[in-house]
Amino acid sequence: MTTAKKYLRTAIGAASFCLAAHAAGAGAPEKLALPLNGRTFDTTSIAFSGDGARICIGGADTNDMGESTVHLVLVDLAQRAVAWQKTISAPDGLALLDPVQCVAGSDRVYLLANAETSPSPALAQSRIYVYAFDLQGNRIAVAPLEIPAQSRYGYRIAETPDGLKVVGYMRDQDEDTERYGTFTMLLDRGLRPRGAPLFRKNGAYVLPPGARIVSDSVFLTGRFFPATVKKTDAGEYMTSRLRLDGGYIWSTRLPSATRLGVSAFVGDDGTNYSIGYMADKTMLAIVTPDGKALPPLAYPSPYCRSKALVRYHADLVAVRERCDAKGRALVSIDTATGNEHVIKPVADEPMYLAAKGDLWALLARDKKGHAFLYTAENGGL
Repeated sequence: MTTAKKYLRTAIGAASFCLAAHAAGAGAPEKLALPLNGRTFDTTSIAFSGDGARICIGGADTNDMGESTVHLVLVDLAQRAVAWQKTISAPDGLALLDPVQCVAGSDRVYLLANAETSPSPALAQSRIYVYAFDLQGNRIAVAPLEIPAQSRYGYRIAETPDGLKVVGYMRDQDEDTERYGTFTMLLDRGLRPRGAPLFRKNGAYVLPPGARIVSDSVFLTGRFFPATVKKTDAGEYMTSRLRLDGGYIWSTRLPSATRLGVSAFVGDDGTNYSIGYMADKTMLAIVTPDGKALPPLAYPSPYCRSKALVRYHADLVAVRERCDAKGRALVSIDTATGNEHVIKPVADEPMYLAAKGDLWALLARDKKGHAFLYTAENGGL
């Protein structure tokens, strides 16, 4: 068995979820209509709660004028129903709100979002907001994170017993130079800071990176810029592991071929995946949680960008967009050979995918643009 197979056949989680309590059967996936427009809704996050009983869905709906509205949805799998949906506008004085990640916590639902001061990218500065709702949909708190920088961006959040961990980066600039750093911040259950943020002024990964908080570490994959660079600097494509308390663990450079149209993902165990494309080929690079880069793969493929990627049992499964713009497909990728094959657990077109242990969830749309959430357990992908 190859090294890649050894890592990718490791179980995602040890927990066992009770199917009769809250999830779909091992046969056909359960189907639930969602109050979302499948043609215009762009999903940025789907997450199971720790017990697998709920799913949060975060994303934005964009109209013909380019105006976007953020939606946060909570699904109760026990009741097979949408528990609630929230529409969230950009805070006063800000032009845009970009949802990054939702978390279905033990008794709360959180949303991390980055807000822009201007609709023009050349003029915009970014701000970070965190939202907290209870399980009945009541908003508990909303907090702007006060980080001393011209622009600040949130990477990821993770629930703790007494609040949240937040990891992000900051950027300052003058006429010719940009300066980058990262931060870690702790919030209490009311989204108030717990102590001072921890700053690392030694560079940062710019959005949109692959990022995930795993235990005491944050894993990052994407385009990295050092602490101080010229504005013309293109950065390097890398992956790193940092301790949340400020310690540095490792960094690894990734193949240059993956810089084209790259999509980066970090698995539950910290394995880093980068899927890029060039001409008619897909490039797949994998870095294990200890920083070891496996031999990269390049193989012919009709697919370009990847919207979501998960490990499910022994398989690597992705929602991928066809290069000919004829929609998306759910594909399984053999990490030893690069062979792809299409999976069709449902008839509708896939939009986004999530998995936790034996559970999986697929957001999909039918030909009329209606959005549906499909869920199942222990197989089907």
